[in-house]
Amino acid sequence: MDSKFASSAKKEVLVEIVKLAQKRQMKGSSGGWKDFLRSHDKKLGVSLSDPSKRSVDDLLAFLKTFSQEDDIKLFKKVFQCYSNRDAVEKLQKKSPDSESAEQGLVRLTFEHPQYPTDYSFPSHEEVKLNEFVNPNKPIADYRTEITGITAGDLDGVSCSLADVQMSMKKLLSHGTILIGHSLHNDLRALKIDHARVIDTSYVFKYRDQPSNRRPSLSNLCKSVLGFELRKKDSPHNCLDDACTAMKLVLAKIERGVDCIIPLVREEVQEPKVAKLLVHRIPVAVHSEELHKVIPGDFTLEVKQANKKGQADKYSAFVNFKNQQEANEAFEKLEGNQDKDSVGRPQKLVSFHLDSGISGVLCVCKMATNNLDIEVNPMKRSSVDEETVREPKKPRIEDQCTELKEAGAGCNQCETHVTEIERLKKELNHRDDEISNLNKLIVNLVRKQGL
Repeated sequence: MDSKFASSAKKEVLVEIVKLAQKRQMKGSSGGWKDFLRSHDKKLGVSLSDPSKRSVDDLLAFLKTFSQEDDIKLFKKVFQCYSNRDAVEKLQKKSPDSESAEQGLVRLTFEHPQYPTDYSFPSHEEVKLNEFVNPNKPIADYRTEITGITAGDLDGVSCSLADVQMSMKKLLSHGTILIGHSLHNDLRALKIDHARVIDTSYVFKYRDQPSNRRPSLSNLCKSVLGFELRKKDSPHNCLDDACTAMKLVLAKIERGVDCIIPLVREEVQEPKVAKLLVHRIPVAVHSEELHKVIPGDFTLEVKQANKKGQADKYSAFVNFKNQQEANEAFEKLEGNQDKDSVGRPQKLVSFHLDSGISGVLCVCKMATNNLDIEVNPMKRSSVDEETVREPKKPRIEDQCTELKEAGAGCNQCETHVTEIERLKKELNHRDDEISNLNKLIVNLVRKQGL
């Protein structure tokens, strides 16, 4: 028996659970209720077998003799029934006029004395969708240290994305509320649009921090629930994440925990900071050519093509042996340094290759200089998408400044500056034309109105 559940229960709940165990002739390691009393209380034994007349300690001692998973699930269901009833009663007292007719009938059902015991049967509707999906294309890197998935896990897997989509749509077809952490990532990967969600990365917030700095699931687990999501260096487990998100929501609903949590300084693991994140790499630039732009001994880990409108570019991680080498490479880069949206140092680096390709790369460190940013393991990548964003595109004026500063003595850069100035003038001219057209339209509308 889970001592945390048992110790937090009122005596009336414990009495009902013991009565339920008697009614169903359930037996723990000491047998049934009366068998337990004979061994537990030599003085009174079964002469005082009414659970309501026994102490809380006696009731708890009996329930703790149960260890079978099905028995524990049943007891927890009783606790949940009482919790549901209390929550509905509190809501009705707080907002008596907001209760609908249907909600009133649900409340009457909850309030019946027999509800907790009669409705505490094991659920046959519990659903866990935990499937490996065959991507139907070659896998370049399983990233086992993050995902926990190996090549062997996918051997013989026939489940497709369409199969999972079908299963999910059945689960979500009746207005189901989907609960998780950063659910937009999951829904985007599943290619499913479902609006009824509770996203714990939105619900909980850091104190005195920008709204775009979302807490990690591991941090929420530690701060709100009081335990570690997973041990250090343990692989990711999607079921653990799903269960933790559900526990966070229940903690908010049932216990009213605060949604504002303190900013926790987390140690950034070496593999995550021993790399640089590079944006705006032209697709024509191969990994070998990046060695001519970025100093040091590294391997390239291609991420993905950039956003719509930038399909001719991609992003990648540049992986070094350790954090020191990554920092040294970053310091050697020549370019304007600033910070991204979460405070990490980044540089805009101009390059011109022998092949004739030129441009400006954005190179970003994976941690702030004081390492107070949390970079946590995720389902699909080694860095949380909320904290690894491509920097905002500079305004045209900023691009001009960057190119002028980086392009001293570079004819290619001067050409870019000239072209940008021409485009600026053309845009201004078009703005004037649009403004004049708008005025003509307004005048025409007024005339028609007369």
